[in-house]
Amino acid sequence: MSGTALSTQNYYVTETTNNCESTATTVAITVNTTPTAPTAAPLAFCSADSPSGADLIPLLSSSIKWYSNVGLTIPVIAGTALSTQNYYVTETTNNCESTPTLVAITVNTTPTAPNAAPLAFCSADSPTGADLVPAISSSIQWYSNVGLTTPVIAGTALTNQTYYVTETTNNCQSTATSVTVTVNTTPNAPTAAAQAFCSADSPSGADLIPAISSSIKWYSDLGLTIPVISGTSLSTQNYYVTETTNNCESTPTLVTVTVNTTPTAPTAAAQAFCSADSPSGADLIPLLSSSIKWYSNVGLTIPVIAGTALTTQNYYVTETTNNCESAPTLVAITVNTTPTAPTAAAQAFCSADSPTGSDLVPALSGSIQWYSNVGLTIPVLAGTVLTTQTYYVTETTNNCESTATTVAITVNTTPTAPTAATQAFCSADSPSGADLIPLLSSSIKWFSDLALTTPVIAGTALTTQIYYVTETTNNCQSTPTSVTVTVNTTPTAPTAAAQAFCSADSPTGADLVPAHFWFYSVV
Repeated sequence: MSGTALSTQNYYVTETTNNCESTATTVAITVNTTPTAPTAAPLAFCSADSPSGADLIPLLSSSIKWYSNVGLTIPVIAGTALSTQNYYVTETTNNCESTPTLVAITVNTTPTAPNAAPLAFCSADSPTGADLVPAISSSIQWYSNVGLTTPVIAGTALTNQTYYVTETTNNCQSTATSVTVTVNTTPNAPTAAAQAFCSADSPSGADLIPAISSSIKWYSDLGLTIPVISGTSLSTQNYYVTETTNNCESTPTLVTVTVNTTPTAPTAAAQAFCSADSPSGADLIPLLSSSIKWYSNVGLTIPVIAGTALTTQNYYVTETTNNCESAPTLVAITVNTTPTAPTAAAQAFCSADSPTGSDLVPALSGSIQWYSNVGLTIPVLAGTVLTTQTYYVTETTNNCESTATTVAITVNTTPTAPTAATQAFCSADSPSGADLIPLLSSSIKWFSDLALTTPVIAGTALTTQIYYVTETTNNCQSTPTSVTVTVNTTPTAPTAAAQAFCSADSPTGADLVPAHFWFYSVV
C-alpha cells in the first residue's frame, strides 16, 4: 500500500486490468542510507586569492555538493567565485543527498601592499627590526627574503639589503613591498684640538677647525641641541663638533674654546737716535720682548728684531698676550746723523788771565760741549776755571753728541812784573831802548804807553817820559812796571886855558880854573 515503508528486499509487481492481474515481476528494491549532513565550519578567504568553489571545505567531489542558496538550486562548482554569504554543503551517496549544512563564507578584502620608502640607518644606532617603518605590528610584517619565509622581528639586526613588508588583516596578507635598507657607517668623532681666539678678531663659528661644512657640525651644548653656525659669536666655553656622512652623525668631540682679550695698542712716543750709536731694534721703547713686537711696515709683515738696524721712518709696535696681538701704534723713528768730532788744537793760557771754559776754542755753545774727563761726565761750564790738563770737546746736533776730540790745555804761570828803577840818560849819549834796564830780551819787553801797544825796541830813541816794562814766559806777559826815564841835556864843553902848577905846591883839583868842573886825566 502507499503507506508501507520500504526496505531493501525483492518486491513483486503486477498489472491488473479489468480485474485481470498479470503474473508478477520480481523487483529488487534497495533502500540506500541517506548520508548525514556533512560537517563544515565557517570559512574565510582572502580576496587576493580569488577564492572559488574549489577552495571550499569539504572539497567539491562526486559526493560533496555546494550550493549558494538554501533551496539547493544554485550549485557551486569549482570555478564559481566565492563571496561573503552563507553557502550550503550536502553529501550524496547512492544518489541519496544529505540535508545541507549551512556554512558562513567570508571573503575578506586583502589589504594593498603597504607604502614604504627606502630606509637609511646609521651603524652607531645599531638599527633593528624595531626601527623599520612602517613599524612591525600585528598587521605589519617584515621579511628579509623575497619568499617571505624569514621574518624580521623587533630584535633582528638590520644590514644593507632589500627587505619586504606586508600588511595582514583578517589573516589576509598583502603582497610585499620591497624596501631598500641602507645601514650607513657612522663616522668617527672628528679630531679637534683646543682652540684659542682673540677678541679683536670677533671670532665666530666660521673660524672653528675643523671648518663648519655639510658634514662638520658644531654645537654649544653637550645635548647637541644648539647648533653653532658661521655667524655665531664664539665665547670662552666648551663646544662640541661632530661629523655627519649619509645623515649619520658621529659622537661629539669636546673642544675647549678660549676667546682671549686682545690687549690695547701699546703707548709709544716718537723716538730719536744718533747714527753713531748704530741704533737697532734693541733700543726701541717699549722694549722688544715676548709680548712687545715691532714692525717696519704697516702690514706688520716685516718684524724688527733686536739686531735690526733702525732708519728714519715710521715703525709700528704691538702688544701680544695669549697670542692675541693688539692694533699697532705708529711710532716715528728718527736716526739723526751724529756730527764728526770737532777740530780743536792744543791751547795755552796764562794764569794772570784766570782762564775759564768761556776761553776755550771752539767756544762753548748750544752744540759745543767741553769736559774735563775722558768719560765725558764732568762738563766744563763757561765759568769753570781751567787748569793744565787734558780736556775733551764734542759737538752735538739733534741731541747726537760726536766722539770727543782730546785737547791739551796748558795754563802757564804769568811771571810777576819785573823790578826796574828810575833811569836817567844824557842826551849826548843818544840813549835808546838798548840802554834800558832790565835789558830788552826774548822775555823782557818795553813799551812807551800804558796800553802796551807801542813797543820799545833796541833802536828806539828814549825821551824823558814813563816807560813800561814786562816779562813774558810761555807767551804769558806780566803786568807792566812803570819806569820814569829822564834824558838829561848834556851841556857844551867849558872854556879853559892850559895851566901850569909847581909840584911843591901840591896842586889839586881845587886849583883848576874854571873851578867846579870835573877833569879827567886820560891815561
